[in-house]
Amino acid sequence: MRKSKIVVALGGFVVMTALLCIGSSDKIYKKQVHFNTTDEILNQLENNNNMVFGEKGDWVASKQFSECISLRKRIAGSAMDYETIRNIEKQELDEEETNSIKKKYIDAASRLSNYKVQDNIDVVRIKADTNHSRNDSLNKRIIDMILVDEGEGKVIDYISIWNLDDKGEIIKENHNDKG
Repeated sequence: MRKSKIVVALGGFVVMTALLCIGSSDKIYKKQVHFNTTDEILNQLENNNNMVFGEKGDWVASKQFSECISLRKRIAGSAMDYETIRNIEKQELDEEETNSIKKKYIDAASRLSNYKVQDNIDVVRIKADTNHSRNDSLNKRIIDMILVDEGEGKVIDYISIWNLDDKGEIIKENHNDKG
């Protein structure tokens, strides 16, 4: 009689664990839009709110913004807390700047366990007006992004944000690396 109770309890534990594992994948946003170009992603960022109120009254990434970010960013959180990004201007990068941004991405991604750094890396720098959900003022920022193709079209896998001084120059000591 005792052995049968232990077997039933163990079987119940296995079944409950299996059910919990199966149900948890529904919480990750599943992409529906495939972006083929960088400009498609930038248009999506500029024409939609990136942060919206969630069901629990907290700020969460909008569905439109979630379409733009990688699976890693959808699971861990994008750390991009701007409600809107407007007036996007694509910036030209020289080879040294491009390699520097790639190196930061590779260094950040290589510290993650079980994560393979993508081979097909596109580096993009934009200047844009950003707006936090907490206030109404627009702030000009430089945003560096790494775009990769995870098989579902291009997505943002790395974000690095720079504040600008009054002359429009990057403030090096005030850097917000979102990885």
